[in-house]
Amino acid sequence: MANTTGTTKRFISTPAGIISSPPMPLRNSRYSHIIRLDMKKISPKVLLLLALACAAAAQPAAVQSIFARSCAGCHGASQQLSGFSLLTREAALRGGAHGASIVPGKSGESPLMKRLLGEIEPSMPLGGKLTAGEIETIRQWIDQGAVWLAAPVAAASAAPAPMKITAADRNWWAYRPPARPQPPAAANSAWNKNPIDAFIFAKLGEKQLNPSAKAAKNTLIRRAYLDLTGIPPSPADVDTFVRDTAPDAFSKLVDRLLASALYGERWGRHWLDVARYADSGGYEQDFTYANAWRYRDYVIRAFNQDKPYDRFIREQVAGDELDNPDYDALIATGFHRVGATVGFREKDNPQYRFIYLDDLIGTTTRAFLGLTVSCARCHDHKFDPIPQLDYYKLMAVFNPYIHYDHPLAPKDQVAAYQARKDSVEAKTTPLKARLFAIEDPYRTQAFERKLATFPADIQLAVRTPENQRTEGQKLLATQILSIRGGNFRSLMTPADRAAADTLSRQIKEFEKDLPAPLPLAMGIRDGDYRLAPMGPGDDEAPGKAGSGHHADVNETYVPVAGKPYHPPK
Repeated sequence: MANTTGTTKRFISTPAGIISSPPMPLRNSRYSHIIRLDMKKISPKVLLLLALACAAAAQPAAVQSIFARSCAGCHGASQQLSGFSLLTREAALRGGAHGASIVPGKSGESPLMKRLLGEIEPSMPLGGKLTAGEIETIRQWIDQGAVWLAAPVAAASAAPAPMKITAADRNWWAYRPPARPQPPAAANSAWNKNPIDAFIFAKLGEKQLNPSAKAAKNTLIRRAYLDLTGIPPSPADVDTFVRDTAPDAFSKLVDRLLASALYGERWGRHWLDVARYADSGGYEQDFTYANAWRYRDYVIRAFNQDKPYDRFIREQVAGDELDNPDYDALIATGFHRVGATVGFREKDNPQYRFIYLDDLIGTTTRAFLGLTVSCARCHDHKFDPIPQLDYYKLMAVFNPYIHYDHPLAPKDQVAAYQARKDSVEAKTTPLKARLFAIEDPYRTQAFERKLATFPADIQLAVRTPENQRTEGQKLLATQILSIRGGNFRSLMTPADRAAADTLSRQIKEFEKDLPAPLPLAMGIRDGDYRLAPMGPGDDEAPGKAGSGHHADVNETYVPVAGKPYHPPK
């Protein structure tokens, strides 16, 4: 068909309309790939398809705009936390300390998407979330190949420079030593009862306010009781105080309350909150801490005895390292133990160790430095002058610690107890090994029968090798493996049951000679955590890797007198 200019057009017929090609003279030009549209005949469907195509083509710009707005603060030119940079496509695809974050063409396999969706921790961006539309834009961009506008791709920047602590950082008000100010000189000496009152009176004057009227004595005693003991006074105590007309009546009341055991119970609670004190370990198992109460009582005693604060710190941070530590110093190391612990399969999950170390470091620095340093576990702190390197130097200080229950008894009594216990265990250990060899096949058989009653997904979770389980399968397997054993004796042959009963009786007979347990304090000491005794769930089980037992480590759990000791690195 000829057009009015004499050139020939070609037409493509589609169900939606007619699309015309460029005029023939343009066939060999650089624009020959452009398709012209007959706008009078094109359908809305084609317009929609073209709009979507244009949107897809614009996605790289939209995605990089999202990155610039929401991600560049942590992964841009000024810093690249965890070594991850979004400055260039090459850097973005390379990833950071946690490996590749973007898998072009596969948004479902890209850790970046999982962090944006909150499926893995920490979710991103920190301090907020992207909108659903922004997340969908990034998803489509990854699925379409993660195209980047910059061409050619610039070389990724070098590793970020280490954080430098400047003089301005060190001069920040929070890091300057406190200085004792002079009380305002113009304060009302008649109203002031102590230097603190002088500051209050001066501030009231600045605000053009007058002091409140003096409280009635029945109000005053109630305030004192609630402040210092946390409980109200009895009616008899109120009457006695109201009738006391001595000028120092209130001072005597305060001294009496400060000397009360209730004072330590009231104010010790604040420190127990700082120490994240609990009577149990939390998590799914929530095991009871049988001796945690000793640390609680230590804190109460410290307040009631007005223990010097520097001693209070030393005992809790490193009481076991003091010269000739007394029982209080050993009990005080419970500061490091009363946090949350899993308490199940500890040896097979070395990642727990680093969770506990982070908790220990975070609690110690919050309590004694007034700083939250846990951000530096993954990167230089964004707000405080705390380099990531310093965080791991601090971890190196705490790493050679083990959970330890300190015996609260004289050394000779402890030695006698241990010798007697070792003598009994030397007799029972081989018997227990023989008993285990008899019972374990039946225990496994009983477990298999029980497992067969569970849904297929649970059976699959348990039978999947541990290093191949998904997060959901790990949780399922842990819960099911915790019930391993069950009623297996009914499966035993008469001969095996009789042999097991004989061994059990022999073990019980020997264990009658075990000494009475010593009083113990839940704390820590130096040692090699890799050689910790077996705990709940540490026995062999289906699909279990058993990688946490460290049979290759030529060390001891705790230092032994006369033998060389090298703490774990």
